Amino acid sequence: MKELLIPMSRPRPTRRQDAGRGSSVLEMALILPVLLFLVFGAITSGMTLDRHLSALQAVRCAGSMYARGADFSSLHNKNLLLMGAGGLGITATSGDGVIYLSAVVKAAPGTQNQNLLVLAERYVIGNSSFESSRIGTPSPSIVLPNGQVQDYENEPSARATLPAAFATIDLNQRIYVVELSYSMAGVGGWTGLFNMDRVYSRAFF
Repeated sequence: MKELLIPMSRPRPTRRQDAGRGSSVLEMALILPVLLFLVFGAITSGMTLDRHLSALQAVRCAGSMYARGADFSSLHNKNLLLMGAGGLGITATSGDGVIYLSAVVKAAPGTQNQNLLVLAERYVIGNSSFESSRIGTPSPSIVLPNGQVQDYENEPSARATLPAAFATIDLNQRIYVVELSYSMAGVGGWTGLFNMDRVYSRAFF
């Protein structure tokens, strides 16, 4: 005996069900941009934090090495420092950032720069055209390949600008300054909102 299969039509959705579906689509349309903004912001913040930590690591390593007498005219020491600055896009002579290492002393009485803070040493790692040093830039003609600044006690371009608290150092004291500038290009997001395309950090030892 054969059974007859009678197709049954689905009940049409009521107006209330149609309204519910429309509300769900509207809610999703309102919530999705906010969720995407939060996700994108979290990714951007993570990338920014990663670069910031890399910069802190590089500044600390550079200051520790410099204060212990490391010679940064040596390519080996430069490469060691750049390993700590991984992810910042800085190379030994170029890249999207620069590291300045400076030894600052007080000029002796009787010299042209007497009792002023001056740059006795200057090492540059990275792209010097990316950003200038904020404590002073000695004329290239008086900076030797080994980083020593010639006649810094008499050369006006060797004068350094440091916070007033350092003006009281003795003649035999030396301040080691590490400056690091790096680019936030490629990160986007929050950095664009707050005009953080370049970040500057420095430390004194």
